[in-house]
Amino acid sequence: MKEKITKADQSDRTRTALLTSARELFGKQGYVNTSTEEIVRETGVTRGAMYYHFRSKADLFQAVFIEVEGLMQRTIVQRVIEAEGDTWQRMVLGSRAFFKLCTKPDIQRILYVDGPAVLNKDAWQTLGIEGGRNIIRQNLRILMDHGYIEKQPLEALTHLWSGVYSESALYIARAEDKEAALAEAERCVAQLANGLRLQAQVARSRKRLLREPDDSPRAALALPAYGGLCV
Repeated sequence: MKEKITKADQSDRTRTALLTSARELFGKQGYVNTSTEEIVRETGVTRGAMYYHFRSKADLFQAVFIEVEGLMQRTIVQRVIEAEGDTWQRMVLGSRAFFKLCTKPDIQRILYVDGPAVLNKDAWQTLGIEGGRNIIRQNLRILMDHGYIEKQPLEALTHLWSGVYSESALYIARAEDKEAALAEAERCVAQLANGLRLQAQVARSRKRLLREPDDSPRAALALPAYGGLCV
């Protein structure tokens, strides 16, 4: 028996097809160089069908932006879940997955080149950063709970790291040599993260040493060194 397609099903299929075509064209050509005529022709629908689902080309772009951003976040989370190693190692792999995705031309163009230009600043912040910020917040909480980094104001640290990642992505997207920019960004972020971890390690070592008797040779030798490292 032939499957009966309802109007709602057909409407959903049309919307999905429009998003697929628009994402491909926006990713290859950019927002400015993609016309609504190309989108409807590529999709095989009428202009009226497009405007039934989206008020304008900008509205369609926003829907594509949300879809790509969501896919990127899900991909990173999945990489972290599937990764082997301890909590820190899995977080590092998640960070690398983010940067690797940032080098994909279509993602770069949609999220970090056209996104800030087509969407207003508030919309780009909300749609493009808030989801990633939630992931960062969750990861930082896990790292604190497991002792990889010291307990710190979570919201402040979340916003700081959100800025690190979003600005790194923009830096990579706008660089002429994107592979070199990727390597630089990864190296800088790794150094920042390792600094947080080292701070926690030093703090734990100091606490252990402070529990040593004052006349302990180990305490006498080690405390000055650790004291010099602490900020």
